[in-house]
Amino acid sequence: MGRPYKNELRSLPDAYEWATTWSCDQLQQLWQDQSGKTLIASGSGGSYSAASSAVALHRNYHKSPGYAVTPLELEASVPKDQACSLWLFSGTGRNLDIRRALRCASIYEANELTVFCSRIDSPLEKDARKALVERIFSFDANIGKDGFLATNSLFVSTVILAASFESLPPSLATLIQSAFETDFTEEGLQEKLLSAANGRSNAIILHGPSGRAGALDLESKFTESALIASSVSDFRNFAHGRHNWINRFGAESLAVAFVGPGEQELARQTLELIPTHVPRVTLPLGANFAIAQVLSIYFSIRIAGWLGDLHGIDPGRPRIPEFGRRLYHLRARLAGTMARRSVQQTIIGRKANALGVTGDRHVSSSTWLKKYSTFRNRLNSSTIRAIVFDYDGTLVATKARFNSPIEAITERLVELLKGGIPIGIATGRGDSARQELQPIIPRELQARVMLGYHNASQIARLNVDREVDGDFLDPILEQFWKRLLRSPINTEGTAVRNYPLQISIRPSQIVQMTRLWTAVQALATEVADGKLKVMASGHSLDVIPKSVSKVALVSAISEEFAISESCVLRIGDSGQWPGNDCELLRSPLGLSVREVSADPETCWNLLPARCRDVSGTLYYLNRMQATDGVARIRL
Repeated sequence: MGRPYKNELRSLPDAYEWATTWSCDQLQQLWQDQSGKTLIASGSGGSYSAASSAVALHRNYHKSPGYAVTPLELEASVPKDQACSLWLFSGTGRNLDIRRALRCASIYEANELTVFCSRIDSPLEKDARKALVERIFSFDANIGKDGFLATNSLFVSTVILAASFESLPPSLATLIQSAFETDFTEEGLQEKLLSAANGRSNAIILHGPSGRAGALDLESKFTESALIASSVSDFRNFAHGRHNWINRFGAESLAVAFVGPGEQELARQTLELIPTHVPRVTLPLGANFAIAQVLSIYFSIRIAGWLGDLHGIDPGRPRIPEFGRRLYHLRARLAGTMARRSVQQTIIGRKANALGVTGDRHVSSSTWLKKYSTFRNRLNSSTIRAIVFDYDGTLVATKARFNSPIEAITERLVELLKGGIPIGIATGRGDSARQELQPIIPRELQARVMLGYHNASQIARLNVDREVDGDFLDPILEQFWKRLLRSPINTEGTAVRNYPLQISIRPSQIVQMTRLWTAVQALATEVADGKLKVMASGHSLDVIPKSVSKVALVSAISEEFAISESCVLRIGDSGQWPGNDCELLRSPLGLSVREVSADPETCWNLLPARCRDVSGTLYYLNRMQATDGVARIRL
């Protein structure tokens, strides 16, 4: 079984070179978006090591919480916190555990789900696409398959993750040499390790924060290849009783220490206190935290090979017993964790989550079922005579917000207009929205489209080229602007712009949006004493007078086309306060494509699991029919 381990080791320099030249702007953006969030990363075997590296990088560079968990742990408790991101790692994308974790995470709509796989078009990737997972990072370094142990796939994944934070040396040889401050070499390290391991039956693997992923991976490789018994501990946790193993079995033990930047003195003093008859091997991890991740995984892979030679075992081609194969393919799982969730339970669950309620027993309550049925029946029986949409995140993807709506969306909008349904589009933007929409909506239909610029503070038909920028029209907003410019909020990298009735704040990548909102709201309260409000979207904050609201576009389209406001369907993505659609969707005909409010009467999201944003809008539009000025929807 598997590929000879020596062949895998020979591929490491090529794997490193490929990974350092692989570029993905989407991955860079993903890392930037993690700032201030809790990262939960999951994987099995070597992919657990990759998940641990991702968490270590997140904790170190973002100073935010992060946890590596196994797929079984994830299956037992899927995170639903909106401030949490879930990353799934796999080498081949074939194992049942990670695919089951993906399914469970999809059913319960884990927030910001991302899949990493070092095989293109793997079963995991196909599962992810079916589950409408938006962020999938799959790659093939063309360096051959791993053997029994995760080697090149793990190494490539770690290098890619680390290179997102620090510039890495161009070659693996240069990277390795940078770790050794003296004339000590990798060959010398190999000789010392083999001498220390000779005749020893167990290894104590010590590490600091930078070497944890490598230490965990080394223990995994030792155990999976049956090379040597081992245990893992950080330098200080080792002091809390784990040292007693050496007291009894020191003659059979060796200590291996991963030592990264800033950990040298702690490691030195710890190792000096270990009795001298216990051999100690130090693995230097280089000059910065990102390099330490790469070197820790590299040393783990190499050490497994060195000990394999010592014991006459090929770690890439072990003899797998029949019970081991049966264990790997075992389908039994935790009771109750994968019960099918109906679309109805998913929909009600979103409302319950908006109240901070978790657990499906609340989702199944008769009160929620009655409220859901009332809203859905009312919507399906309504006579719709106009529709008002949010723009960014609803008609165009937030990350592609400077592009026009996709063709499928445009086609459905045109069909509605031809069916006699006026359309309103409320946006926090100015002229850019008009410039994107005019080329794709036929000129003869543009008079039936009304734009609400800057949160509907200025309203005009699509066929009217109107100047929407200019001087302040609200003195309190102007006063806030002057304070904002002197405030620490206005830091380098934060873009602030002023309009007649709106101030837009787009934060730098290092600023957490929720904390920025708190700071801006505090300043608005101090300056305006309740006369301004701060609304949030997926990419910016808008400060507007209290009287400004996207609901104004509903009133305008109702008046212009002689339509009752109760016949206007509203669709947006940010329905939970302080989302900039919360007022718009506070209606018996308010539909969300992402966040919902806690109000059981309004602002429901009736989409299937993980269908959201533009895909959600298209789902709604595909279930509408419009004829002679009347539209109906069936959900």
